Amino acid sequence: MTTPARLVTAGYVESPIAQYQGNPLIEALPSIRAEADAAAALAMFPEEPGSEVGLSKEIRLHCIDRVLQLVQPLQIHLELESALSSLIRSGYVGRNPLAHSTWRHMYALALGQTSESGFRSTASTLSVVGLSGIGKSTALESILRLYPQAIRHQQYRGRELVQVQIPWLKIECPFDGSLTGLCHAFFRAIDRAIGDERYAKRYRSLRGIVPLVHQIEQIASTHFVGVLIIDELQHLRVAKTGGKENMLNFFVNLINSIGIPVVFVGTNSMIDLFSDVMRNARRATGLGLSDFRQPASDDPAWALLVALSSWRLWATVRHARSYP
Repeated sequence: MTTPARLVTAGYVESPIAQYQGNPLIEALPSIRAEADAAAALAMFPEEPGSEVGLSKEIRLHCIDRVLQLVQPLQIHLELESALSSLIRSGYVGRNPLAHSTWRHMYALALGQTSESGFRSTASTLSVVGLSGIGKSTALESILRLYPQAIRHQQYRGRELVQVQIPWLKIECPFDGSLTGLCHAFFRAIDRAIGDERYAKRYRSLRGIVPLVHQIEQIASTHFVGVLIIDELQHLRVAKTGGKENMLNFFVNLINSIGIPVVFVGTNSMIDLFSDVMRNARRATGLGLSDFRQPASDDPAWALLVALSSWRLWATVRHARSYP
């Protein structure tokens, strides 16, 4: 057993927002950030070359890879950070662990009787699309770093609360394009988050979407998963999933029956591939679409990127490639 690198002990800060108050899952999250604070937290710039200019050319060439770490927050990053912040918190409104209705719903999930629990999901969705390599995953990972991967609760306002909360879970669609593969990717991601090989091995031989989804319901509810980010969604294949209706039911079940907000991430082809799914899903529009595009030459975002970042790139590459 290993301890997850981002497991923290819960500390609670009361929210100024009425519907968030008294919910330990929300109050254990980092405070809602102002735009300026979010930009400062998201920014990642390579270190200046400094004394490296005296190193040999062969060694300096390796320094070029440092520019891959650069994250210059633009307006789309700040909008995505704000959307995820809202998505996670609003999804927890209907899953307060101090409410009897939450445990009644979890019991109904175990029995497969969700229609009788009276549960009302407060989860929504967000779609993030763009060309491959344009920075979608980098932007999301920069935002997710602002949140712990797992939070251990022990006591809330003098009341015992023994839970391990997972504020976010990010998985990639498997290349085989099947929902079965996606489910097993979920189990592996949960194991990494809690630092224990508990689920992937247990359900490795389990086949069939219905039993797999049932286990996902149980696990996601037990660990109060805040948001599920599904990357490379264009890998899913309709033929592998059993048809668009089956795919639709899978995603709608995650959002409506379990109450987990979902972020769909993929290339522009994802829109055509899943147009019917997104159109018919009750909460498909959710918080809308975050479209990562190459900025136009007259776009203020492009001017900002060039003004604040180009000199760092130039300095790193120049010192890496120049001879002593």
